[in-house]
Amino acid sequence: MDKKTKKQFEDLLKKLKQEKEKILAGFEEQLNSNDYNNSETSTYPYHSADIGTDAAMLERNTINMNKVMEEIREIDAALSKVSDNTYGICEICGDEITEKRLKAIPYVKLCLKCSDRNPKK
Repeated sequence: MDKKTKKQFEDLLKKLKQEKEKILAGFEEQLNSNDYNNSETSTYPYHSADIGTDAAMLERNTINMNKVMEEIREIDAALSKVSDNTYGICEICGDEITEKRLKAIPYVKLCLKCSDRNPKK
């Protein structure tokens, strides 16, 4: 991969990280707010179904927040690879990952062939 292309991917990764951090901040703000079980602002008691709905929303948001945090970690790892000139290299076979695949998932770790063989990575 030439320097110009690598720089474009680095810029793309940085932009993607900023977007993910904004999403994460939104989740954190929502989790820290009093939206869940905010019976203090209401004179009406909560119905058990409302509490269940709030719990389900809290769980869903926590799961989504964890996914975004994992994506940020993967983006950071990809940015480190840009710095040490290993970006775009498959972690299993050592072959170059296609630009088409990197454009689809800029922080991908495996080439398509190895990804098909190792679906968990």
